[in-house]
Amino acid sequence: MEPSSFNAALMKAALDVFEEHQHEVKISDLYQMHFNPVADWGDFKQVHDNTSRQYGVLQRQAYENNQLADDITAEQQKLAWCDTVIFQFPLWWFGMPAIMKGWLDRVLASGFAYDKDKWFETGLLKPRRAMLSLTTQSPASSYQVNSMHGEISQYLKPIHHTLRFAGLTPVTPFIAYGVMNADEQTRMHYLRQYQDHLLTHVFHS
Repeated sequence: MEPSSFNAALMKAALDVFEEHQHEVKISDLYQMHFNPVADWGDFKQVHDNTSRQYGVLQRQAYENNQLADDITAEQQKLAWCDTVIFQFPLWWFGMPAIMKGWLDRVLASGFAYDKDKWFETGLLKPRRAMLSLTTQSPASSYQVNSMHGEISQYLKPIHHTLRFAGLTPVTPFIAYGVMNADEQTRMHYLRQYQDHLLTHVFHS
């Protein structure tokens, strides 16, 4: 992410909390990593079923045969290692940025994150937790009932549903509204709020 962005500041604030409480953290900065968000045939080192052109079928076979692309395997190892994953992002066209959505598409592979009859309560990533930490351009007043955008929960529901499907338990999200036009005092207030949010919903839940 852009080092001078407020999302980067939120990530640093979270890192300070985790380090203070002696928790190990692994960071995936997708932009810095030049992470490929496009799910395609290049995700597989070797195709074992030449009769199928279904990405999901080949994805599962590649996972089972340790033939997924190295960048996917590296992210799966981080996810398998952690007990809580935090997705830090600016709300972009009312959803995740494309690069993060692509991370979900490629990393939450069949056989790794879910399987036949192994989803939601029996999802393969259970009992890990996941939390969304996001920023918006519009102020909080724009995300209320009968406001310009309506309640923000409607935009987060599809993301939470994806996480639940893989067995991840969503933690109460943190939302910093209107950060583009926020003054320094407001931004500092958000950073303190975020650290308190982590202590309440991640450390003490």
